[in-house]
Amino acid sequence: MIREIKVARYIDGRIPIEQYEKLIDEHTQLVSVDLVGWLTGYVEDLRTISIIAHEKGAIVLSDIFHAAGVFPIDLRGLGIDIAVCGSYKWLLAPSGAAFLCIKKELLDTVLTNCWTGWLGVGDSVIERRVRGETRLFERPLPLLDSQPASSASRYEWGSWAGPTVVGLAESLRFFQKINMESSWRRIQSLTSTLINELVEKNFKIFSPIEKDRMSGIVSLSTRNSYDVAEKLLRSRVVVSARPGILRISVDFYNNEEDIEKITCKLAEMKEAII
Repeated sequence: MIREIKVARYIDGRIPIEQYEKLIDEHTQLVSVDLVGWLTGYVEDLRTISIIAHEKGAIVLSDIFHAAGVFPIDLRGLGIDIAVCGSYKWLLAPSGAAFLCIKKELLDTVLTNCWTGWLGVGDSVIERRVRGETRLFERPLPLLDSQPASSASRYEWGSWAGPTVVGLAESLRFFQKINMESSWRRIQSLTSTLINELVEKNFKIFSPIEKDRMSGIVSLSTRNSYDVAEKLLRSRVVVSARPGILRISVDFYNNEEDIEKITCKLAEMKEAII
């Protein structure tokens, strides 16, 4: 039973480690934290947060939505217990699918001992397919006397959105083929260039400027974010508007010309932004 939810607050676009130390105690069961902040692009120190949480007996769950596809991720090295991620955004796959990674030793604990649908039972279609079986429905599914699957497939719901799953599979194959370290260095270089150009033009950066906390997201503090985003779109520059924030995403397929174009367009609209 959930007795209390504590929320860490942003301070200048980031959450200081001291807040986690203050909020996590011996009563904490679960610590949920994004690896990369969706609004600022701040890369959390998940390794330190995991140590703090585990010392108090808590499980760490991380949403890696804005990290997967951006830079290499070592889930074991980060020390987290559960990772979740959607299919679109930086993985460049269709919307509508997601994946979950959970430590096997947690499958039968109080917080995670459950299953959700007909694909989550033991000897399900998923498990049969993994074993290489082709006659998936040759024997009845054990639905009347079911037990949860012994793997993370126990969290599968009902039938998949086929086209989305196919798209996600192709996306993952693509990212397995490319050099993620090289892709990440390119994103870092372009992001640094963008930040330097905007700082030089006296824009207020809401994202981190420290290299070890930087991702592919650069956010500006703005007065009229939605108006600015709509004007940029008319110039074929796509950004995301949030209340008081203009969020720019830089990926490996962008180039120096893209950075120059958006900085010039923003400079033209500077009076409406600052």
